[in-house]
Amino acid sequence: MAAGSSKSVDDEGYSYAGYTIQFTVSNTTPAGTQIPINISIVDESGNTWTDTFYAVVGSETAEMAYDKYTVVADYDGDKKVEKGEQVYLQVFLKNIGSGAANSVKATFSSSSSYISGLSPTAQIDYGNFTGGQSKYGQGGYDFSVYYTIMFTVSSSATAGTQIPINISIVDGSSNTWSESFNVKVE
Repeated sequence: MAAGSSKSVDDEGYSYAGYTIQFTVSNTTPAGTQIPINISIVDESGNTWTDTFYAVVGSETAEMAYDKYTVVADYDGDKKVEKGEQVYLQVFLKNIGSGAANSVKATFSSSSSYISGLSPTAQIDYGNFTGGQSKYGQGGYDFSVYYTIMFTVSSSATAGTQIPINISIVDGSSNTWSESFNVKVE
């Protein structure tokens, strides 16, 4: 090896873009643990060196969060939340963690007096998420589109009114998250 150069070598002595060593980390090892890897180096002249580096255990956990909503249907077709109107929203959740979240379900609620008929009230299936993935749940189908939730906005709601929506999220491993967002009346 020339001075200042580096080289990757697999366990058969051939250089390639794969790995040099492998090991298994116990599933009980806490995230952030530093695992020391000791290296003993020898050259053809018998010179020896030692060095150590640390492999840090990462976290591969899911973290579900509210991402965004889009109005996909309403009675006058302008895709705006307006007073006296029934609106249909696609509500996107996002896995902001690095691990998978499987069998994700969400329940929506609101105590706002500015809406009525929030539906569905049962859990909505979001399916499986990989880390970083965002998608909407399908609570129903109407107006030729899938929607997550729908509700009717009170005729007493004025422009600028914020309607709070709460989300209870659970996955197949019984992990839970609580989120909320506001829907603005235009």
